[in-house]
Amino acid sequence: MKLTIKVEGLSYRYPQTNRMVLDSAECTIKTGEIVNLIGLAESGKSTFCRLMKGFEEPTGGRFALLSGDGNVRTVRGQERLNLMGWTPPLPETAFFAETVYDEIAFGLQNQGVEQAEQRQKVERVINLLALAPELLSRYPQTLSGGEKRRVALASIAVMDYQFYIFDEPTAGLDYNGVRAFEQLISQLQTEGKGVIRVGHDLDNMKRAGGRFLLLEQGKLWETVKVEQYLERYGAV
Repeated sequence: MKLTIKVEGLSYRYPQTNRMVLDSAECTIKTGEIVNLIGLAESGKSTFCRLMKGFEEPTGGRFALLSGDGNVRTVRGQERLNLMGWTPPLPETAFFAETVYDEIAFGLQNQGVEQAEQRQKVERVINLLALAPELLSRYPQTLSGGEKRRVALASIAVMDYQFYIFDEPTAGLDYNGVRAFEQLISQLQTEGKGVIRVGHDLDNMKRAGGRFLLLEQGKLWETVKVEQYLERYGAV
């Protein structure tokens, strides 16, 4: 079923401050599309992602879910947690498992997925991310930086979410790692998933395709402002 997340009048103020990070921001994000969220450093992109994921509730406005039957309803934090996968900017710093396999499969294990299905899903996602099967038995902290990043991405991509949020996913990845990630999100899009990619790697984003959203001064912009931003920062 096609789903659309509608961001309506979204506002957010950091606790005990007067700083508005988001100010009546609005956009729509659909399953089956890739959305590139861009903006200058400290423009609030990661805050927006944390709100979308459901770790916090906005100060004002709401996230609404539009289903294929035309029904629109507010989706609060717990439901967004189940609807959206998310990787933070440095996901590999949170590794805890003894093997790469267990790191990737942890969410599946937590859901009680049978071992044969776990193995199938893990093998599929490491193939998409060009990770060698022999790495599965390794201790995650012995991997290279790029391998760690791809393992962290795999641990979210292996789960069956409707939307995926990847915050700075290609930071620190070499050319092959970037192309592997692009292969992953292309496959997710083909499967009808919604992908939100956050970052500053504008040339790579344009090559991989998708719609652009610009976060600037608390607002979310498309079309003209995005084009001006991309032109200013050398991506067109």
